[in-house]
Amino acid sequence: MVHKHSILDLYDCSPEIFVSISKGKKVLREACKKAKLNVVGEFGKVYPGGGYSCGLFLSESHISIHTWPELFYCAIDIFICKGKSFISEKEIIRQIKPKKINKQRILRGEYNKLEFNKWIRSNQHNEYFEAFRSENEIIRHKSKFQLIEIIKTKAFGKILFLDGDIQVATSDERIYHEQLVHPAVLAHQNPRKVLLLGGGDGGALREILRYPFIEEVTMVEIDNDVVKLCCKFLPEINEGAFESSRVNIKYMDASEYLGTNKYDVIISDLTAPSGPSLNLYNDLISKFKLSMRKDTIVSLHSGWWSNSIHNNTDIAVCNNFENVILTNKWINSFSCFWSFLVCWDHDVSTKEMLLRIKENSRNLKGVKFFLASEFLREAFMPIKYEYGRE
Repeated sequence: MVHKHSILDLYDCSPEIFVSISKGKKVLREACKKAKLNVVGEFGKVYPGGGYSCGLFLSESHISIHTWPELFYCAIDIFICKGKSFISEKEIIRQIKPKKINKQRILRGEYNKLEFNKWIRSNQHNEYFEAFRSENEIIRHKSKFQLIEIIKTKAFGKILFLDGDIQVATSDERIYHEQLVHPAVLAHQNPRKVLLLGGGDGGALREILRYPFIEEVTMVEIDNDVVKLCCKFLPEINEGAFESSRVNIKYMDASEYLGTNKYDVIISDLTAPSGPSLNLYNDLISKFKLSMRKDTIVSLHSGWWSNSIHNNTDIAVCNNFENVILTNKWINSFSCFWSFLVCWDHDVSTKEMLLRIKENSRNLKGVKFFLASEFLREAFMPIKYEYGRE
């Protein structure tokens, strides 16, 4: 038999509900009366801080309320085996008058093959979220800077999360890393020194090192623990790139390092910005100039491609660089198109840059997904005109 279980989180509730436990019981009784539920008993407990928990036993199961007066928050639990729970929900909300509501409804008593305790939620997007079924939690570690998690999944292989955001999956990380690295390197006429910002998983570093003429790669990563854990648990991504004599790793904030040296190519593999970090990220983009030579090429990603010409990061890039090319790639593990930008300031046309990428890609070996012809077909040229810049 299927039972209905409703969980309500009510925020910024009317102060009246917190006055006494009797008020809470009255609200529950009126809700049950409206829904034609049969009350057979009650329970309650008042706590030292002024909050209380109370509930009613029903012939259909139970209904309860738990209060936190200091937060103006109420948690409601409605579990019935028959009847219309939404009627009691509506009455409770009407009386408590919350300004914000979070509802969850669960069907109980029916076997569900989805073991929710094995699902990991990703906070990648504001409009929706992803969940990944974990076959095994490989590591869960809180570093000085962030929560680092690596899980094993059947669909996407191993996945790295930082503070709940998916960073990379072994099943399709090459799509991301090849698109991030190769256009910028191929567009430069004589790249010798490369600056990599972020990239603690080692995938971007692996792709940069495919070019034997690159003499030096400086990688700036704020979190040493990310590198250590990825070396240990995700060796199939970095393929030993961290051991190369051409690699010099600086464990520090990227914004503090920029300006220390000049580079031919700058690749930013920092976490996609969102919310409060967006302004800081945009400030960082302007600092790229401190490490640029006259002919430096910059490559970065700007996150979820949702009509990307309106993406704030893209706008910041266009405001800081004379020339910008935008492309996007579908990343299965991200469940969306992801944006990539190639930028430069020197007087070389977009057409010339695309021709360089096409010609220089002829000698590129070892890649699995990057195709110069596909890049040329997908490129927006140049996107700065979409923002009204002449």
